[in-house]
Amino acid sequence: MLTPGIILGQRYEILEKLGSGGMSFVYKAKCHKLRRFVAIKILKEELSRDEEFVKKFKAEALAAASLSHPNIVGVLDVGKDQGFNYFVMEYIEGKTLKELIYTEGPLSEKQAINYTIQILSGLKHAHSKQIIHRDIKPQNILITSDEILKVTDFGIARAMNSDGATIVAKNNTIGSVHYFSPEQARGGYVNETSDLYSCGIVLFEMLTNKLPFEADSHISVALQHINEPIPRPSLLRSDISPDLEQIILKVTNKKQDKRYQKASEMIIDLQNTINKIHYNFINSDNILETKILSEAENKIIQKSIGKNKSRNSDELPTIYKFIVALSGIVFSIALLTFGAFWIFVKDDTSTILKVVSVPNIEGKTVQEASMLAAEKNLIIKEVGQQETTDIKSGTIISQIPQPNEVIKENDLIEVITAIERQVELIKLPDVIGINSADAQRQLEKKGFFVKVIRKSSPTIELGKVIKQIPSADTELEKGEIITLEVSSGPTINFIEVPNLYGQTIQQAQINLRNVGLALGSILESYSNTFEEGKIISQGVQPERGVEKGTAIDVTISLGQEDISLEDAILNFDLDDLSKMEYESNFIEEDFFDINSSVINALDILVTKPYNVMLPKELSNNQNKDFFHVIIMFQTQEEEITLFDSILQKEQFPYPLNLTASGKGNLIVYFDSKAWWNDPFSF
Repeated sequence: MLTPGIILGQRYEILEKLGSGGMSFVYKAKCHKLRRFVAIKILKEELSRDEEFVKKFKAEALAAASLSHPNIVGVLDVGKDQGFNYFVMEYIEGKTLKELIYTEGPLSEKQAINYTIQILSGLKHAHSKQIIHRDIKPQNILITSDEILKVTDFGIARAMNSDGATIVAKNNTIGSVHYFSPEQARGGYVNETSDLYSCGIVLFEMLTNKLPFEADSHISVALQHINEPIPRPSLLRSDISPDLEQIILKVTNKKQDKRYQKASEMIIDLQNTINKIHYNFINSDNILETKILSEAENKIIQKSIGKNKSRNSDELPTIYKFIVALSGIVFSIALLTFGAFWIFVKDDTSTILKVVSVPNIEGKTVQEASMLAAEKNLIIKEVGQQETTDIKSGTIISQIPQPNEVIKENDLIEVITAIERQVELIKLPDVIGINSADAQRQLEKKGFFVKVIRKSSPTIELGKVIKQIPSADTELEKGEIITLEVSSGPTINFIEVPNLYGQTIQQAQINLRNVGLALGSILESYSNTFEEGKIISQGVQPERGVEKGTAIDVTISLGQEDISLEDAILNFDLDDLSKMEYESNFIEEDFFDINSSVINALDILVTKPYNVMLPKELSNNQNKDFFHVIIMFQTQEEEITLFDSILQKEQFPYPLNLTASGKGNLIVYFDSKAWWNDPFSF
């Protein structure tokens, strides 16, 4: 996992964690190059160790980056930095379809169909590029404020090859078990119909607020997808139209060749379902159904027949009356049959419409498109708008169905039009005199980026804002950079602590006095490295900058201690280890110094670990449990704040990841006082 402040790819600053999935973590980040927010998906560590999987992951991400469609979250960048494999996506403000179903489900047929058509439109574009999503589910569908759906998480999709095999990570079939197709459950051949199957499950859930298969384990759910038919949605919601139910049952057929083969086919049927006029015969079933007469009704009829028989028995021969009656029955049946046939034929012929090809209306206004559509008896419907900076407002930027598709007359062509990006001007608040951390949070909450520079001041408290550029009440657009000039307190002339290792007490006193420092407490300890009377450790390491007059504690050697081998193992000389660690630190610094010229030349941001140690004087203070810690990085060109936070005593030593570039000094403040100045290279 990443911590806020880390820079990836020399441009993406991690801001916060948005969530995680089976394969990755997702973070909100700030792109310093284009000054916009983005979402970054980081591949999980256990998958990053699988070289073959990483190779496929990168290939899929690059393939997804080739997709450009209003219903697909765009992939902007792919890379690897600091051991993290990642790809960058556009950041969408909104909620997931899963969240909408949870709060508002079940959805109306019209809304569910509209959403499904948008999902299918994105899939149609991806499929045209030979890319299968493989993990369609409501959690991977984002909804913007103007109800534009965007399919995201093409991270486990891959460009199809000839065998269409399913990607497997650590022997687990990839996909979300409640939504994936039977062939995914079996690890078999996957193609466009697999995405359509999952889309059908999503449509089922939108309409019923239920999943078709539920079980105690994922394996049981997978087996249900393989073996059991999808339950009819009408069993869970009685008012679902038969046509829509048939679409769901068709797209979720166990056999791939029995489903819709293309997203466009399913789109057409969904559009026809919206447009279709349903004719209801008035009690037509009652006309033709068999009626069971009650005993009382039978008696009345028999009695009436008896009277008529006695009254008219001599009027006509029996055989003649039988023929006439039979003829009447036959005629009545024929009349009823013809009537029913005529009603059905009339209805059927009324719905048989001429098919036409869809005109290309992208780049035209809705009025111009409506005129073109009217020539083919088609209807234009504006379903959404998308902000743009390079297309004239009101111009159609996408359409469903696509140009040259064949549809019926009177069908809808749904369009999304361009709208000029509305510039929202925000009045800049007055942050002068308040704590820099609070000022930065206040400005970022309003959508601004903040740059902090430090300036010494003998009168203004450390960490307070001295000046803001631009000034308060200036009206600015979101995303503008605000520069804060923050007090670094009075100017401090730090003194570099000399290296006292191997010196006698007398030598150390002279060297410290010569630079304006003093000798502090003197401890004693055995040492196998330094001879008796020589300094084996010092409280403040060499080259650290401290204030004038600071006392430096030292430990002197008592010489070697005669101990057994067993005791030697149990009592390893920590002073020797300290010296080794000190020397290794200098070796490490030298290594970074060698590369600093290259780093400075390229102006590359580098992240390095740093442990904040609580000074002994503050650690021994029993009356204070919280400390305001500020860490600044000072170079010849600038002074920037790397860390500004309140820490509890028990949190020390506090590990940090600091990000900057070049070579300079880390100045560490505790409660407005600069305690030390460390040479540091990024």
